[in-house]
Amino acid sequence: MKFKAEGFSGEQLAKRIFFLAYEACGGPRGMRVFQADVNEEMVWNNVRGQGDYPMSFDRPGHPYGDYVFGRMMKLGFAVYSDSVEMLDDHIPLEDYQSWCVKYPTSEDLAKAAIESLCKSSAVAR
Repeated sequence: MKFKAEGFSGEQLAKRIFFLAYEACGGPRGMRVFQADVNEEMVWNNVRGQGDYPMSFDRPGHPYGDYVFGRMMKLGFAVYSDSVEMLDDHIPLEDYQSWCVKYPTSEDLAKAAIESLCKSSAVAR
């Protein structure tokens, strides 16, 4: 399913999706607690750098966050110039995608990111 936030690029939407997922995952485990104070750009850079445990899932235009600053996300999708496409249609599992406690589906997560971007844009005006 494709999602678009009017006035924002696909990359901007992707960044927000990963950041909301990161925040929804709860606290990091172990020594990663020292990396808990991060922002959206840091989360995006971690994902683009293949996260804490590099996996071969990431390829151009298809970012994948396995573990991001100690938080298990297991989230990936396709990014286009003006949209993102959630490619995984299965129900997320709390054991692997702990962000699903707050956002029960990837569609809920994408919609929350769109709403968040639109709100931040309205405040900036």
